[in-house]
Amino acid sequence: MGIKVTKGERKYLTYLYEIEAYGGKRIGTTKIAKALNISPPTAVEALQKLHNKGLVDFIKRKGVRLTDEGVRIVRRILRKHRILEILFFNSTRLPLEEICQCIEKIDVEIDDKLVDKIYVNLGMPKFCPHGKEIPQ
Repeated sequence: MGIKVTKGERKYLTYLYEIEAYGGKRIGTTKIAKALNISPPTAVEALQKLHNKGLVDFIKRKGVRLTDEGVRIVRRILRKHRILEILFFNSTRLPLEEICQCIEKIDVEIDDKLVDKIYVNLGMPKFCPHGKEIPQ
């Protein structure tokens, strides 16, 4: 099954992915703390835990970036999130922001096999309702 990611860790990983903090690009912990509306010490503590799991490369005073494994994990989470967005949006027609908030509570927990079945049943869409690509 691989590395387990918590809901709290998810927000760090997705933020780093969204701002393309991987490859050679690093981002400072102060910027992360501001973006996630948390204190810098809280950010450092969480990033150290992600570093210990091998999901980020964290060097104090130099910044953080996603590792290849971190990118793989966050792409899997985003894949599940975006597929579930389609399912929930098509089923409920609730506002997308409301749907996203609900899905963020479960996307790290839900089984990959279940989401893959949903994906096939939805016709293997390429994009979520926001127009973002569904990672393969």
